[in-house]
Amino acid sequence: MVSWLRAVGALLVLTGLAALAPPALASCPGPLDMRTLPPEARPAPHPWPQWAELNRALSRRLSATRLEEVELVFLGDSLVAGWTPALFQHFYGHRRALNMGVAGDTTQTLLWRLRQGGWPAALRPRAVVVLVGTNNAGFGWHALPTAQAILSVVEEVRARAPGVHVVLVGLLPRGTEPDDTGRTFNQEVNRFLAPCPDGRTLFGLDAADVLLDGRQRLTSLVSYDQLHLTPYGYAILSTALESALRAALEVPAPATR
Repeated sequence: MVSWLRAVGALLVLTGLAALAPPALASCPGPLDMRTLPPEARPAPHPWPQWAELNRALSRRLSATRLEEVELVFLGDSLVAGWTPALFQHFYGHRRALNMGVAGDTTQTLLWRLRQGGWPAALRPRAVVVLVGTNNAGFGWHALPTAQAILSVVEEVRARAPGVHVVLVGLLPRGTEPDDTGRTFNQEVNRFLAPCPDGRTLFGLDAADVLLDGRQRLTSLVSYDQLHLTPYGYAILSTALESALRAALEVPAPATR
């Protein structure tokens, strides 16, 4: 595995993390105003029956975890839940990391589960990685409110773990070709999110370009279905995440731990 990871690291150096990133906006749009949300945008459980079982399974796992020892939490959808276990352990095991991803999550469902006991009071990590929002497109969301809803997730995490540092991972590329509708949606969301990290309590990563080939295609080497990542894709993402993660973890743990 070590030689494989070194090869991935060399790839990141050659390509550059933001070489082809679209220009960012001048200012961060801020989170959604929860008081004025239409019903279809409010936090709610997922209509997919299997999501409820996955959420219950996560709750059982949390009950069996020594939460007070957790230093790093990952939140998100299947792109988080599907992190290759061996790579997750390799990169994050020594950081006492906890994967709290649930397949199918949208920003709505993630907010709902955080508010319905999905974030136990004993959980006080130093840093949280957030990767969610690509599923919003399937429910008719536009890019700007999706970006704002992602920022609402960040605010919810901060409210439940005061002093925590958040690493916001931009939505990953999907679809084989650059003009894929899902790809352009995610790129637009990322454009809204790009000005938001401040390098103090909110850190950002747009790993889109390192997951694409020279023609901006998402190949089967990186993604087996033009959305979810292969082990090689997760190795690239994990390596790309290191810089932001190290910056987020350099600060002292919150005083409330």
